[in-house]
Amino acid sequence: MTHMKLPMSVFALCLLSMPALAAPEPAKAPAAAAPQDTDGDDNEESQPAKEAGKPAAKPEEKAPTPSAVNGRLTLGTSVGWAVIKPAKGTWTGLGTSDIMARWRNSAKEGGKLYITGRYAPFAGVWRVNRRDYDTTLHGFFGGTEYLMPMGSMNLKAGVELGYLLVYAKPQDGASASSDVKGGKVNISAGGGADWGFFSDKVRIGPFARVHFAGFSIVNIGGSAQFVF
Repeated sequence: MTHMKLPMSVFALCLLSMPALAAPEPAKAPAAAAPQDTDGDDNEESQPAKEAGKPAAKPEEKAPTPSAVNGRLTLGTSVGWAVIKPAKGTWTGLGTSDIMARWRNSAKEGGKLYITGRYAPFAGVWRVNRRDYDTTLHGFFGGTEYLMPMGSMNLKAGVELGYLLVYAKPQDGASASSDVKGGKVNISAGGGADWGFFSDKVRIGPFARVHFAGFSIVNIGGSAQFVF
């Protein structure tokens, strides 16, 4: 009995001396996938939104190109009364008016020099050799005018050379005499003053003008001018 126990004890000792069987390690969970860097996508997707949120950039304002006219052109008209003395006969005036244009040529010592053009008809009854004619003198003039600013007022003076085309219709219905036919060369000189309104775009004032040669004319009235 004792002999049988020895092998059993030896067997038990051998079992104890053998390395223990390692228990199987539990399966590791697969490593979580690294999160993808979506910052670039977010930036790309959010960029339009960010740009949409920003106020639109204002276009660069270009300096206005100065106009070729820029206050150099003036158009105007006037009405008034004319005392006319023809070389022959007498004249009864019925009034006068004109239309004019002028272009600023240069500025001289604080003033402005203009080139002018003017159409001025004079209407009246011309009596020659006891015959009466309903007459219109069509005056075409060109010249220069100098304007000097004096505070809110402008003083101006000018000279013109022109031609008076005579249209005379006899009141008695007979043919016109040769004395009232043809045209006359005419020279005028005058001046006046005006005041500006509406940022100086409209100027109104009186004028006086004297004509020589062919017909002697004294013309006074008021003018309105529009500056462009």
